[in-house]
Amino acid sequence: MLIILVIMTLLCLLLIYLLIRQTLGIQHMTHSLTYINHHHTNANVTLPVNSRALANLANEINVNLDQTNLLTRQQVLNEQEIRAVMTNLSHDIKTPLAVASGYTQLLQQEVTSLDANKLAKVATSLATVSDYLKTLMDFSLLNEKRISLKPERLNISDLLQTNILSFYDMFTQRQLEPKLTIQPDLILLTDKPLFNRALQNLISNMAKYANSVASISAQTDENGHLVLTFVNDTSDSFNIEDIKRFNTKNPKTGTGLGLSITKSILEQLGGTFTVAHDHTKNRFSVTVVFNPAITVLDD
Repeated sequence: MLIILVIMTLLCLLLIYLLIRQTLGIQHMTHSLTYINHHHTNANVTLPVNSRALANLANEINVNLDQTNLLTRQQVLNEQEIRAVMTNLSHDIKTPLAVASGYTQLLQQEVTSLDANKLAKVATSLATVSDYLKTLMDFSLLNEKRISLKPERLNISDLLQTNILSFYDMFTQRQLEPKLTIQPDLILLTDKPLFNRALQNLISNMAKYANSVASISAQTDENGHLVLTFVNDTSDSFNIEDIKRFNTKNPKTGTGLGLSITKSILEQLGGTFTVAHDHTKNRFSVTVVFNPAITVLDD
């Protein structure tokens, strides 16, 4: 009887030992998987103990990890190829488009009034294609920057005024004089190419589609947030819900894909992007808020 009791005790101790080994092995595998899932690594699951069952499980997990890493690398390569094609295509189209636009402008100076309307339609179509091309290039830039943003300290006040000045001719042609309220020396840590492109899109949209009112402001609010506001009226009627969804049902409104990409750019840079429409005054507004903003005071 005593011998049986000793044997049973030894068997229980052996089972407890094996259970502890298995538990330690599973805990180690769990920690390994947790680390792998939260870090960019090609590491595999390892075992601190010798266990055939757990070794087989670890091997199958590692096979799955290797396949996932291979698919991830292939996806990255495919995305890089797509971005390269988009970039090359955009630049290839840009040159002949600019040439066609230039010749159209020359012809408009020489043709009779009978052909002037036809050339005006050609010029409008070329301008539309040019807008779409810029949108495609913005989309390509946005996808490229999703991989590597390069933040730097930017004087937003100066950058905004420089961009407004670059659209001076467009504002003048439409007899618009934008009202500017720009607080000096607003500094923001952000990616310059992306932020600059977003500003250009918003100002360009205003220069093209404002009817008689155009105002731009850049200030800090009571919480220290940087607030950019772009307000303009428009002769086109549209539904604010369509704008919020960035539909492209009416290409004349200046909303749609370009505004959607601008929104994506600014949100990727950490800003919030909201649109509003005052039906009584038929005014369209875009508000961009960054938190926090750093205001540089004079010494």
